Amino acid sequence: MAKGHKELNNMARTMIAMSGLTQKLWPEALKHAATLSNLLPTRALSGETPVRMMEKCLYPNDRPSKPDVAHLRI
Repeated sequence: MAKGHKELNNMARTMIAMSGLTQKLWPEALKHAATLSNLLPTRALSGETPVRMMEKCLYPNDRPSKPDVAHLRI
């Protein structure tokens, strides 16, 4: 399994375990893990987020924007 997939699976597994929710929610946990992973800065991108790097490629002349995380809850 690729490192990225392994990380996402670990994140989803931890979310399910820590929340006490049923395994039936695995697909939702995996989608949420992918969303969080795209919003978190990484060393591989020199502290940038994957979302921001994609924005830079698609819209090189636009000002940097912060991702909207208001919908996320702890």
